Amino acid sequence: MKMRLFGLLCAALLALGHAEDVDESAVEVLGDDNLDQFIRDNDKVLVEFYAPWCGHCKALKPNWAKAALELEGDSSVSTVLAKVDATQHQASASKFGVSGYPTIKYFDSGEVEDYNGPRDADGIVNWVKTRARPVVSKIKKKQVASFGANEDFVVIGYFKAGSKKELAFEKQAKRLRERGYLFGQVTLKKGKGRVVYTRRGFGELDGGEDLEYTGKISKLGAWLEENRLALISVIGKQSKVLPKELHTGRKALYICQKLDDFDATVEAFTATAQNLKENNIRTAFVDWSEQENFCRNNGVTEPGNIVVVDDAGNANPGNQNKYVFEGEWTDDNIAGFLSSVEEGTATRWFKSEEKPDGDDNGVEVLVGSTFLDAIQDDKSDILVEFYAPWCGHCKKYKPEYEKLARYVKRTYKNKPIRIAKVDAVNNEVDAEVKGYPTILFYPGGKDAGKMNPVKYEGNRDQDDVIDFIEENAWSLSLDYVPPKEEL
Repeated sequence: MKMRLFGLLCAALLALGHAEDVDESAVEVLGDDNLDQFIRDNDKVLVEFYAPWCGHCKALKPNWAKAALELEGDSSVSTVLAKVDATQHQASASKFGVSGYPTIKYFDSGEVEDYNGPRDADGIVNWVKTRARPVVSKIKKKQVASFGANEDFVVIGYFKAGSKKELAFEKQAKRLRERGYLFGQVTLKKGKGRVVYTRRGFGELDGGEDLEYTGKISKLGAWLEENRLALISVIGKQSKVLPKELHTGRKALYICQKLDDFDATVEAFTATAQNLKENNIRTAFVDWSEQENFCRNNGVTEPGNIVVVDDAGNANPGNQNKYVFEGEWTDDNIAGFLSSVEEGTATRWFKSEEKPDGDDNGVEVLVGSTFLDAIQDDKSDILVEFYAPWCGHCKKYKPEYEKLARYVKRTYKNKPIRIAKVDAVNNEVDAEVKGYPTILFYPGGKDAGKMNPVKYEGNRDQDDVIDFIEENAWSLSLDYVPPKEEL
């Protein structure tokens, strides 16, 4: 019986190992000795420069492999996906300016440019296929109706061959093709040049599917982008519209709902969406079945709820304020919720782990839900290390940071100086964190609520960190007045 159980356990472990395996057979493994030659031998190559310990690289790995397999099986695409371990092949990494991981470079006939496209397999494949086709496809008038029939955004220019407008149109197309537009051109023998913009699925409330543009071609891109969003955009797996398009630099309201309820949802929110648009706030329907992760990462735990994402209201680049509405969908309730967001009285939501019961070897542990209260406490100073669970430098510094915490507690036992840390990957924090570990000091006192930390940029030697704390601590300054002891 024991042998049978042992056999079953081994089989289960073996199956688990295979389940985690990633088929990278279609990914070319390159290095200092063969990268340049491979680029010369292949017209189009997309290369990932990675570090084995990098968490973002590990997350990209299965998507990179899946995209490579799909592209390998598509005879219409010649682009090859490759990878280079930048920690082992530093000459290549240095040559192409690799300073972070992963860094992805696209080589087209030897010309190199940065890849800033999607990181999911479908997105990578779509990006590569977009680059594989002509910037502008030359078509005949009889082909217009069928051109791009399955594309969301189709842009057709009507120009004379060799004209300045034709050249300017191609320049705009090259700049915008990664945004999901399909560009075509009908060559005119005579007549005035124009552009027809088809937006599949747009209804009367959105101004219809087809728009015509006769302005300056140099301003065509701005006009396309301005008219890219529907009154209520749809965010789904196949959608060319990304959430960041709606909320970058402004607010956006996301309705997380099942696709079956789309028509009823649009009907219920049309008037609200029109009012919001007038105030530069966009509205989107998020397909729960395909974008559940997006919804959950923004505080919505079940379909039928709403979140407002405010990018303009957060001073830290890349961070947003988020407000979740979970009440009944009535005009008055939604209007009240939106008013509270505008007035700053709505409760913000933060992605957060559970609040721990105690510290970690003397270091206070912050999470998303406790971070703001901790750093805005005017009765104490606080030094915070922002770390990532996968970060090698963070792991190495952990015992030293714990030693620092014990020293501070022992040396400044009558002063309110706190040593804390936060997992900045699994917790949302209002701080500008560009790498790990990042160490910020938040002085207490009258300026504690101003969210203006002092960044530590020295080495992580304990004596240097202590000098930094003593230089910036409110509780060690002349402004500090010890609290009166309770009688």
